Amino acid sequence: MYLSTHKKKVKSKTYISYSLRTSYRDAKGKVKHKHIANLPKCTDEEIKALKLALTFRGKLEELGSIEDISITNEASFGGTYVLYQIAKNLGIDKVLGNSKMGRLALWQIIARILGRGSRLSAKRMMPKYSADHILDLEEVDKNMMYKNLDWLEDNQEEIEKKLWESRGGKKIDLYLYDVTSSYLEGSCNELSAYGYNRDKKKGKEQIVVGLLTDDEGFPVAARVFEGNTSDNKTVQKQIEILRDKFGCKNVTLVGDRGMLKTTQIDELPEGFSYITGIGKPTIKRLEKEGVFQYSLFDEEVHEISHDDIRYIMRRNPLIAEESAEWRSGRIASIAKLVEEKNKYLLDKPKASLKAAVKAVENLVDKYKLKKIITFSNQDREIKVSINEEELKLASKYDGCYCLKTDLPDDVISKEKVHERYKQLTQVESAFREMKGDILNIRPLYLRKAERTKGHVVVVMLGYMILHKLNKLWSSTKETIEESLDSLTNLCILKVESNESSILKLPTPNEECKNLLNLVKIKWPKFIIGGAIV
Repeated sequence: MYLSTHKKKVKSKTYISYSLRTSYRDAKGKVKHKHIANLPKCTDEEIKALKLALTFRGKLEELGSIEDISITNEASFGGTYVLYQIAKNLGIDKVLGNSKMGRLALWQIIARILGRGSRLSAKRMMPKYSADHILDLEEVDKNMMYKNLDWLEDNQEEIEKKLWESRGGKKIDLYLYDVTSSYLEGSCNELSAYGYNRDKKKGKEQIVVGLLTDDEGFPVAARVFEGNTSDNKTVQKQIEILRDKFGCKNVTLVGDRGMLKTTQIDELPEGFSYITGIGKPTIKRLEKEGVFQYSLFDEEVHEISHDDIRYIMRRNPLIAEESAEWRSGRIASIAKLVEEKNKYLLDKPKASLKAAVKAVENLVDKYKLKKIITFSNQDREIKVSINEEELKLASKYDGCYCLKTDLPDDVISKEKVHERYKQLTQVESAFREMKGDILNIRPLYLRKAERTKGHVVVVMLGYMILHKLNKLWSSTKETIEESLDSLTNLCILKVESNESSILKLPTPNEECKNLLNLVKIKWPKFIIGGAIV
């Protein structure tokens, strides 16, 4: 005897019903099924109770007896289950598909968040973190994990497009773009090269990663470039994604001043607009040419138009104060070094004056204060003087910044342009998460270009899940890591009595209940016949 589930879809709604059936063999040994009764008014709890009773048919007394019962702590379940449900909510599981490669890709994403380790680590985690029960995945070999990265790279464009469509697709008209670098271990990666290293890892080769997000900071596409690729040379690839892959016709691309330079702006296709910043040398030049006046830099946002370009200006007093403190601190550091060198020259008559002067010159060059600080030496003593006029000139533009856009003012106000540009911090936040302790995109130990790109896809999809969890768990005092660790402690319990056994899930404590309620996940009670109920 068993319960049979029937699903019927009418328009957009699915109806579920249950019936009680039995199976038997006829005279020829062929299996037949017989309908016993419909169960139209049973609640979900009653259905679960019936399934449990049928599992222990003939031994129902064992459910009510505690004698000879053993309870064994099995695999961790809570963390994996919650991340899987979030992936379902975002449509990631549907986009990856139900093939073994699709399910394995989802496991790599979950393992990246829970374990923060290598492919080998992800493989070892499978039996310990209920990959068999939740994703129907048996343990695979290491080579399959690497082949899965190849599969992700092959299907990346389709995955990104489907996820983009699920979030509104062509209704999205503003995109944020930035790049970062990630250092490598070893020198055999096909994309590795020396370049501007944002990780401050001297002597390490790297790759460059470009991340395109929507205006909420939700990832849209990620691309990997060789480590010596300059920021502005990555922009064309993002335009191709939006125009050719996604079919976008009206797009505003937001990037910093190193990203969207004159060449990249001139190459934007029809229908594409931009919001970007300009550097202080350009600000000074435009002021000198009379395009705008210094007085327009104020705490309030101001703008002027020139040659069909709108310039939006503001002066942030907090940044101005920080810049002044930074400059004062650097000048103090140079003065301290001069004092140390003078004492050394006095104590060591044979010490090289030339070497001491060179050390001071190097620090002045490093801090880019050559115009402000001048120094001389006389009688083996280095003397420093401050050029007050140059210092005043350098301080003039502290906290000043200027944005430019080709969007007309009847489409977007100056305040909105300013607000949109500030949203670039969301991409910077995404990079911090992708490089942080959870996803830990770096360091890379891969060699093949395709697998390096597949690894970045795993991290990008993992960030989508974390981006969602950050919003859902924003009211909790715990970090994402602490919350996931708490849920990871919810393990499958194997309850055994005589010759029968059942897999039961523990009742979450108050902390875990709160986390589950915030993500609106109903906690199951049993695992019966491979089904989580």
